[in-house]
Amino acid sequence: MRIILRCLADYREIISPREMLLDLKEGQTVGGLLGTITSKYPALRQEMFEETGEIKKRVIVLVAGRNIEALDHMNTHLKEGDVVALLPHMEGG
Repeated sequence: MRIILRCLADYREIISPREMLLDLKEGQTVGGLLGTITSKYPALRQEMFEETGEIKKRVIVLVAGRNIEALDHMNTHLKEGDVVALLPHMEGG
């Protein structure tokens, strides 16, 4: 299956290009996708994950525009055509 991965804000500095089309196995989860991507980009792993392996609270992962916090977190299953966006929590002033 194919999905689109979009890396925004600070993450686009780590991953180039900012948007990529990825071929994944059917039934892949957000956790599996992030494991694959962060093994290719170790700097992204440092930005997104605690040493314990937990995703940092300031990391936002959207699947088809919905935060994984409102879905099944890292166990959220991906489907053909999903757009997964990675962005750090932005604070304004």
